[in-house]
Parts: sequence; C-alpha cells; structure tokens
Amino acid sequence: QNGNAPLHWALYGGRGSLELVSLMASQERVDLNQQNNNGETPFYYGIQYYASEVLLKWLGSRKGFDLDAQQKQGKTPLHLACEKEKHMLVQWLVTQKGINLNVRDEHGNTPLASACGRYANVQIVQCLISQEGIMINAQNGHGRTPLHIACKSGHLDIVKLLVAKNEIVLNPQNKDGDTPLHLAFGSHANLKVLRFLVSQEGVDINSQNELGWTPLHYACSHCRLDIVKLLATKKGVVLNPQNKDGDTPLHLACRNSGNLEEEPFSFTPREDPSWRRIVKALTKKGGVNLFKVQNNNGHTPLHLACEAGSSKLIKWLAALDGADFGVQCREHGNTPFHIACAHGHLKIAKVIAIRKRVDLNVQNCSGHSPLHLAAKNGHLNMV
Repeated sequence: QNGNAPLHWALYGGRGSLELVSLMASQERVDLNQQNNNGETPFYYGIQYYASEVLLKWLGSRKGFDLDAQQKQGKTPLHLACEKEKHMLVQWLVTQKGINLNVRDEHGNTPLASACGRYANVQIVQCLISQEGIMINAQNGHGRTPLHIACKSGHLDIVKLLVAKNEIVLNPQNKDGDTPLHLAFGSHANLKVLRFLVSQEGVDINSQNELGWTPLHYACSHCRLDIVKLLATKKGVVLNPQNKDGDTPLHLACRNSGNLEEEPFSFTPREDPSWRRIVKALTKKGGVNLFKVQNNNGHTPLHLACEAGSSKLIKWLAALDGADFGVQCREHGNTPFHIACAHGHLKIAKVIAIRKRVDLNVQNCSGHSPLHLAAKNGHLNMV
C-alpha cells in the first residue's frame, strides 16, 4: 500500500543487520534509489524510522546511490537528518562528494533552514555554516532566512552562531516585510534573543513590515516593558512611527492600559503585568508630543487610554503639562472626555473635569455632548 520495497523494510526501526542490508544491496535487480509512494528512498526511509547510522553510512556510500534524491515534499536525506537532529550523520553527509548543501524543499527551505527550526541542534548548525558554499542568507518561499527561522523559534545559541558570520544579513525582510527582530516576538519568543538582537550594531530597530509595525509596536503590544526601555534608549529610535492603521506604539500601549491582569501573549514568565509603566516609559522619553498623534480614526493615545479605563494612568497623564484632553477625533468629533463619559468611567471623567478644566459642553459631529452620551448609555452616576 505504501510502495515500500524490501530494502525499505530492512531499514525500518533498525530491524536489518549490516549483513542483510549488504546482501540485498548487492543484488543487481535491487534499485538503491527506489522511491515509495511518498517519494522516499530506502536511505531517507531509514533516517525517518531510526535505522542505525552504521547501516545508513554503508548504504549511502554504495556506487550509484543518490544522496540528493528528493521525496514528494522536496526534502532530501540531509533535510531530514537536520530535522531529526542526527548530528553525526549530518557530519558524514556534508563530506560526501557532490552533495547539494543548498537544495530546497517544496517550501524553499534549505537543510540549514530546517536545522534552525523548532527542534534545532547547535552542533548541526555549526557543522553546516562551516561548509564552503553554504547559503547562509537563503530565503525560502515565505522570504524567511535561517536567521528569521532561528529568531522565530527562540534559539539564542543558534542566533548567535548565525550573527557571528561575516556574510550574515541582519535585516532581511520576508514577504510580510518582517525582519528577524520582528519574528523574535513570535509564538516561541525568547527574551534573551530579543535582548541580543536589539543590542547588535546594524540591526534596524525602526524597520516597518507590510502592516507598518516596528519592533517597538510589538514590544508595546506584548507588554514587554524591558524591551520597550531597551529600544527607547537606542540611538536613532523613532518613538512615534505609525502603522497602516495610524497607530503609534503609544496608541497600542494606551489601548491595552486597562488590561492590567491580562497575560501578555506568548511570554513566560511574565516580568511586568503593567501596561501603565510602558506608557510612562515612552512618555518620559518622548514627551507629551507623542500624545498629539492621531491614528486613521482621529484618535490620539489619550482617547484610547480613556476608553481602556485605567484611572491611575489618566491621573498621571492629567498631571503632565501639555496633555490635551479636549482634542476632537476626526471620525466622530469625540474628545477623550466624551469617551470616558460614554463608557461610564466615572473616576476618569472626574480627573479630566477637575484637573484639565475641559469644556464639558463640547459637541461631537452628531451634536452630542458628554452628558448626552452618558445619559444615552444609561450611566446614572456619570449623569
């Protein structure tokens, strides 16, 4: 049913002895490169199903054997040996005459890209990048290089090995415009990888992907106070880049400022649950001018902070000279005070009304004052 030849089965699970395999391989009618229904040769099948490396090396050294044979997904034995973390076998394969170190599977991944994935092995990566002719910056079908993959997988030691190579490109962009630093915030994020990349000279900390997000956007969105502080102190950092929605990093931090108990996405352990501290860190570095930027809906960070409902943060912001709680957004003409009243955030409304002396009767584009919105939404205490 699966198209396996007897030689495939002889290598399955280490069943066959060297004597048996050599007997079968010596027969003229036996095709050493015969592929099963998945396109797997006996050699590939043996790697997949734990044949001994002694058997595999013996078989692979036979005359006429194709070490670069690709199965249906385009993977070669070298791809699979990297994925299975077979260090000694990889060392042997790369020394074989004529082997293609940069062959690509159906997704465009080279063996090095496979070696940098989730189950990466430092010894294998070191072995591969030391080979003459290895394409260390090869991009796969998604535009990801081995450095992208290692950063996304959170492998610090491998990231360090790759970055140490003179020919490494530190800021390649994949098809989504993401650099390795962007992907370091992914599902297997490693804080040590993030700190290492940010500290490297030549890493573009202001690079924007196709959605307009910079690493600072991601740091704020994921509640990474330590990375925000590190990025904010880097020479040349842009503190108020706008993404395609017009949001700056401060917009994202203020939008989440009410989620003080929310677990930041993908990070364990949680170092600081407070979005407020991120807002304060950005404000102290960039000043109140950061709060004047409006996104595509015309909202400033102050609008979003009032919507989020953190009264402690609003109290701190209200004490700043120049914080304008009377600015009206382009979309509906609401001020931050409108939003606080509409959502029933009584403590925030009190802080704004008392400290900032805003116009309590200002009307939005629909002619509604803050009192209209509070009454409309049934907030009795606010009325």
